[in-house]
Amino acid sequence: MAQQPFTEEGVSLKIAELYDLSDPALQLQADAAKANFRGWLQNQFILDTDQVGYLNNISNDWINDTGGQFSIALSYRLPISLIRPVRIDPNDFSSKICRTDSTVLLEYNSLTGIAASGTFSVQLFVP
Repeated sequence: MAQQPFTEEGVSLKIAELYDLSDPALQLQADAAKANFRGWLQNQFILDTDQVGYLNNISNDWINDTGGQFSIALSYRLPISLIRPVRIDPNDFSSKICRTDSTVLLEYNSLTGIAASGTFSVQLFVP
């Protein structure tokens, strides 16, 4: 798969490309994203030097938690989006903020198994 730019449009194109995969191939991608979200992002998107530096400095806890949430949304072919950049008051925040926004709901019952619904997005806020 070709890398896409890390823009709202590029993320939409990448998700559409992923959702064209077979279920087993998509699950491989979801598992890879969960196992190493930082590396998966770098393999899937064209990032400039500043973006790679920023990504490498994000807390491992945030990356791992977000990778897990993203993996669930990807596995169930839920809507995924990137919203960037949202301007924030530099007097309130001195750095970029990465925030997930998820309405993902997993439901299990013994008759139909697992069902998922909702959306997942990552929002980037910049001063």
